[in-house]
Amino acid sequence: MKKVLLSVLTIALLVSISLMPGCELNPLTGTQVLKGTVRDAISNLPISNVRISSTPGLLVVTSDTAGNFKMTGLSPYTYTFTASKQGYFTISFTRNITAGDTAKVNVQMDLSFFRFDTLRVHEFFNENSFNAVNLYSGYITQESDVNKDIQMRDSAGLNQRFCFGSGDLSLVNPGFATRFTEPLMNGRSFTKAEFDTLSKLYPAEGTLNPVNDFPSNWTRFYPTNLSGLNHVYGFYLQGRYNANSSFPRVYGMVYIDKINISGTEIQFIVDIKINRFGENSFNIYP
Repeated sequence: MKKVLLSVLTIALLVSISLMPGCELNPLTGTQVLKGTVRDAISNLPISNVRISSTPGLLVVTSDTAGNFKMTGLSPYTYTFTASKQGYFTISFTRNITAGDTAKVNVQMDLSFFRFDTLRVHEFFNENSFNAVNLYSGYITQESDVNKDIQMRDSAGLNQRFCFGSGDLSLVNPGFATRFTEPLMNGRSFTKAEFDTLSKLYPAEGTLNPVNDFPSNWTRFYPTNLSGLNHVYGFYLQGRYNANSSFPRVYGMVYIDKINISGTEIQFIVDIKINRFGENSFNIYP
C-alpha cells in the first residue's frame, strides 16, 4: 500500500510541475516540420543559400537553388526564425508550430547591395518620355512618376548637352530628393571595368557625411561625345531617408557610360551600384 501511495504522489508531483507557469514542452527536440520558400522582394526570384535558424533550439537549414527549405526536429512551440544571407537584409519572423501539422511560410528578403548595368534613360522630346529613374528599385520611369529619384535634363532644349538632376526638382510631378557628389577622383574618366571594381566613395576611409559629401542637386552637363568624360558620381537618396528614417540611409554610385542620339530619341546610358545598409562599401557580394 505504501508503494502504491508513493507512486501516486510521484505522478501527481510530476504533473503539477509540468503545469507550473514557465514549464512547457521542450522546443529543442520534436517531430514537427517547417517548410518554406525564400524569394527576392523585388524580382520575386528564388534565393539560394539563405541561412534559416530557429530560436530556441538553434536549428539551422539552408535554402536550395529553388529557394526552398525544410526544417525538422521542431516541437509544438512559438519560435522565432531568422533568415540571413550576405548582401540581403536579415529578417526575423515568429511562427507558432502546432502538433500534427507541417507549418509553411513564404519569406521575402530585400537586397542590401545590388547593381544595375546599362540602364537606358530615354528622351523622346515629349511628356511620355521615360527620362527618369527610380534608383531605389532600379527601373526607368516617366517624369510624371512621383517615385523617381533622378531625371534627365537637356541644358537648353537644343539636344546637345544633358545631365541628371534631383527628382524633387521636376516641373511635372516632384519626386524624391537625391544629392550628388562631385565627379570622383577630381573628375578622372573611368572605364567600365574600373567602375566594376570601384568599392568606395570618397572619403576613402570612414563613413559618409550625408550633408558635406553630397553638395549638389545635379550632375554636370555632358555632350553627346563623352570622350574623356566617363565620370562616376556618388549619390545619396535623401528623400527616401526623409520619408522613412527608420531605415538606413541609401548611398550609391552612378557611372556615365554613353549618350546615344537616334532620330528623335536620346539615350543616356548609365551603370549604378546601391548600398541600402548606409555603408560606404560597394563590393559585389557573393
